[in-house]
Amino acid sequence: MAKRKRPAEVAAEGAVEVARQAERLATTTIKIAYDVWKAAKIRALEEGATLAGIIEKALRRYLEETEPREER
Repeated sequence: MAKRKRPAEVAAEGAVEVARQAERLATTTIKIAYDVWKAAKIRALEEGATLAGIIEKALRRYLEETEPREER
């Protein structure tokens, strides 16, 4: 089992990842079910990721999967 990272380490890694991004970032507020938020937050900590990163990945995947297709 992988060594669990301290919150400060996770936060530092998240800050480095944000700094690496060349694109602009937007800040938003969303309301989601508490159980979904809690499970996602725990998973992010376990993976050494940020919740924002996980949400962004999920949204990118959703956008790719639902991209309108050209009619032939």
